[in-house]
Amino acid sequence: MSETWSVERAVPGDAADILGLIRRRIAWMDERGIHQWNEDAYLEVFPHAYFVRAADEGRLYVVRQGGELAGAFTLFETDARWEDRMPALYVHNLVSHPGRRGAGRAALRFCEEEARRRGVGRLRLDCIASNRELNAFYDTLGFRFAGTCAVGWYRGTLREKRL
Repeated sequence: MSETWSVERAVPGDAADILGLIRRRIAWMDERGIHQWNEDAYLEVFPHAYFVRAADEGRLYVVRQGGELAGAFTLFETDARWEDRMPALYVHNLVSHPGRRGAGRAALRFCEEEARRRGVGRLRLDCIASNRELNAFYDTLGFRFAGTCAVGWYRGTLREKRL
């Protein structure tokens, strides 16, 4: 399939397809013994209504390849997990189709461009601390370890890329 990626703001009608993509990723995690969204009631914390609201607020984005849904994410200007309140954009709910390698990179490239467009010098995210492969992936993209966070059972690493 073509490596042509497009990223655009989602519409509320995209929420059901995004949830389907998340379910597909959860099944992928189950198959590989990765303990993450499949064990933390992710779909209860982030139900259909959450994604509809995020689309209505202009915070939800979709990544497409050849017109097909390949990924999604939300983008925020604040995040309570970060104490310093530096100007930054915060990526959340990043999901990519297991069979479409490169969708996560395409999403993060877009986020970097959006941060620059908004005049923000940092792009931030967090990920589960126990997933070494995911943390290594973010390292390769220039997201440096910036601390830890905890919400309920979740233990995460805070990661930042200075632009």
